[in-house]
Amino acid sequence: MTELWCLFWEEEMGAEEIRALSAILPPRRRERLERTRDAGQRCQVLLAYGLLALALKERHGCKALPEIALAEGGKPFFPGEPHIHFSISHSDGAVLAGLSDAAVGVDIQREHSVGPHVMARLGPGLSEAEFLRAWVRREALVKRSGVGLAGTLGEEPLLGKGERYRALDLAPGYFAGICWEGEEPVLLHRRTLKDLL
Repeated sequence: MTELWCLFWEEEMGAEEIRALSAILPPRRRERLERTRDAGQRCQVLLAYGLLALALKERHGCKALPEIALAEGGKPFFPGEPHIHFSISHSDGAVLAGLSDAAVGVDIQREHSVGPHVMARLGPGLSEAEFLRAWVRREALVKRSGVGLAGTLGEEPLLGKGERYRALDLAPGYFAGICWEGEEPVLLHRRTLKDLL
């Protein structure tokens, strides 16, 4: 079964909320986050991992976020919980987490301007909205396969045998999508910042 959790926020996080979400992170991820200079980026990462922790608690009863490792292509996984597959994504004002019994990839992007060089290379002839929809699809497929950043910059990835892709209409001004394996429907859970704390 494949499930999604999404969270949208507009308010700034206070120091108490930041401390509470920081405590959720595994030590190595917390150390990496402390080196991030951009406060907005730090909040997005905290919320993404907070949402992942909540999803794991709700679906699997996990009391804490398991240690996270990276596979050869950079795909994150839980070494101590190999049966749990996950993917997270964050964009300004939104986070998305996916859990599945098989590899899964999710992406969310807030609508924004795309540079002319990027459009010319990866989206010739597309409008910015069409480009962002295509980019989200590309990111979700690449995250599921675990091929890394190089996969987003090369040829348009194709769905593999048994893979499905669905564009998600979660909120105005955002593009989102999921790539998963199986026939079953994807369940969606909407959460708030208060649910994470």
